[in-house]
Amino acid sequence: MGSRTDRQGDGPDLAGLEPGLARFEHAMDTELPSPVAAPGSDVSGSEVRYREVFERTEKGIAIYRVEGDGERIVFVDLNPAGCRMTRVRREEVVGRDVVEIFPGVKAMGLHEVFLDVWRTGRARRHPVARYRDERLQSWFDNEVFRLSSGEIVAVFEDATAQHRFEEAQERSRQRLLDAQRLGRVGFLDWDLVTGEVVWSDEFCRQVGVPLSKRVQTVETTLALVHPDDRTRVEAAPRAAVMGEAVYEAHHRVLRPDGRVAWVQAQARLERDEAGRPIRLLGTVVDVTELQHTNERLRRLNEELEHRVAERTARLEAANRELENFANSVSHDLQTPLRAIQGFADILARQYRDQLPEEAVAYFDHIAAASRTMACLIQDLHAYAKLGRQPVRIRPVELGRAVDQAWTLLSARVEEERAEIRVHGELPRVKADPLLLERMLANLMENAITYHGRGVRPRVEVRGWQEGDRVTLEIRDNGIGIPRRFHRKIFDIFQRLHPQESYQGTGVGLAVVQKCASLQEGTVSVESEPGEGSAFRVTFRGAGA
Repeated sequence: MGSRTDRQGDGPDLAGLEPGLARFEHAMDTELPSPVAAPGSDVSGSEVRYREVFERTEKGIAIYRVEGDGERIVFVDLNPAGCRMTRVRREEVVGRDVVEIFPGVKAMGLHEVFLDVWRTGRARRHPVARYRDERLQSWFDNEVFRLSSGEIVAVFEDATAQHRFEEAQERSRQRLLDAQRLGRVGFLDWDLVTGEVVWSDEFCRQVGVPLSKRVQTVETTLALVHPDDRTRVEAAPRAAVMGEAVYEAHHRVLRPDGRVAWVQAQARLERDEAGRPIRLLGTVVDVTELQHTNERLRRLNEELEHRVAERTARLEAANRELENFANSVSHDLQTPLRAIQGFADILARQYRDQLPEEAVAYFDHIAAASRTMACLIQDLHAYAKLGRQPVRIRPVELGRAVDQAWTLLSARVEEERAEIRVHGELPRVKADPLLLERMLANLMENAITYHGRGVRPRVEVRGWQEGDRVTLEIRDNGIGIPRRFHRKIFDIFQRLHPQESYQGTGVGLAVVQKCASLQEGTVSVESEPGEGSAFRVTFRGAGA
């Protein structure tokens, strides 16, 4: 079995415990009816004390006897704490093989420790390990030693709660590391007294330094900072220590592999009870990708601004050319047209009585076509000029604008005997007064023009506000518009009826849509043939 000196070697030194172990061995051989010796008992006080420790300790104590050459390890005794931890009764285990009672002891590795201690005499600690069988699942921490009698003693604790706590701590620590890695957030702990700086794992990854070099100095930490940023970065913690500012810096870091990384650093200062700064705790966020992205965006914005400036200049030049062209075309077309109209009128006046009826009709067609052409040129010129002048949006009384537009059409109103009815008070809108008047006049003239024969034109105007938008509705009792043309009528030169039936150039509603667009509004129509039309224009509301 080995002598007492055999228990030393690479195991714990038990030399100082020999007297106590001897008394413990004797106490284990003494049968007592209770933990405390009765008066007059011949059991020594020392034996009583050791027996009482065995019975009352919160640690489990199991004593085993090894039989044969280690074929069986039999229970000699098990104290009450051990019974509670393992959920057995003493009388159930004494005299029985440990494997029979606890079949998982071999898988746990403890059975091999028992045999090793029995053979060598060296005490061993079996660190926290999991025991599992059909009846019991727990974590135990065991200290095993051999008595001089050759028996094996195991002192053990149920470490399940401690193990779960440590597991929870490890999971929390791992989640923190994962969060730091995913968020690219490093951590620095600067001891202002010793000058020691501890780097987190993520910060080591950020700067390309092995994890084995997590403990650094202030000098080695600042050496990572790009030379062009170092003076500014060195000043930041000094200001924080002096209480002048919070530590915050955005700077570059030079990695050992030569690459440059961008970081955003922030820190919080800790002071002792006397107010002396003792510690600086900081986070370091890797913003390299964000920095590169911002740089790319800056370059793209500069390039975009340059392109926009170029295209704006070209557009302005094209608009000036177009306006000059429109003015030139308008002038060049109207000059011969006025000559045609003038000569046609002279011939019609001086020679109408001498001409055959058919020739008179031809002259009338020439005069009508000339007037239509003149109107078309004027409308085109007006359409081309829309938007060339600055749009001046301001609060406008919609009711007053409707009255002014109706007044502009007084000649047509009288000619067609048209009537208008405004329902209620119209809201105020944000609009350009000139554009508003033009689009209202075009919509009302449209309502007066397209009516059935013998039907007196009637125009009804309503307005309402929903949220910050105002809707103006101009409804007529005209001939109506088929649904398939509801969008097409706002295109330039779109006419649904021949000139002989209804006068017009096909530009009026296109002007209305362009005016609405320039004022951040919209225009739409609701109509069916024979049921009239309702044109709705939306504006931004101007409030009270």
